[in-house]
Amino acid sequence: MLNEVFTKAVKCQERLPREIMAHRVSAEYHRHWNMTLGGFATVLTTLVSTSVFTGLVKAATSTKPFSAEPVYAVVLILSVFAPIIVTLNTFMHHAEDSATHRASVAGYAGVLNELTIFLAKYGDSSPPPEKTDEALKDYNDIMNKYVSVLQNSITLTSSAYKAGDRLLAEEMALR
Repeated sequence: MLNEVFTKAVKCQERLPREIMAHRVSAEYHRHWNMTLGGFATVLTTLVSTSVFTGLVKAATSTKPFSAEPVYAVVLILSVFAPIIVTLNTFMHHAEDSATHRASVAGYAGVLNELTIFLAKYGDSSPPPEKTDEALKDYNDIMNKYVSVLQNSITLTSSAYKAGDRLLAEEMALR
């Protein structure tokens, strides 16, 4: 029975770095897009409001007519595009997804640390019979934490796993 627990613990310990790295990649992806769309939306809405205000002032103070159709066409396009970008940035909730992925990284890293300690404490040699219950209880506590992290974690895409695998391989090559 205890050997099965150790085998499962080792498999879980081997799997967790991939989960951690994939969530790190996803957190950075969402943080990047939140900053990119938010920055673009801010610049765009600033340009639109400035252009509209400048155009109105110029039209009100100008005594000679000028061909402003191209300027107004650009302002019109920007004024339609700006709220679309703002809406995208709001409803895609990249900031919230990034925070959730970072929480998953912390949770998985905690489980990985506890599994490493568990295996160091009980795995190298068969614990005495009086320690078997303690080992099983510790393992169950760790697995309960693991299940809790899984339930609160956002589902990862295959591209996040691929990027995470690539970064893990690079990290292992540096060691």
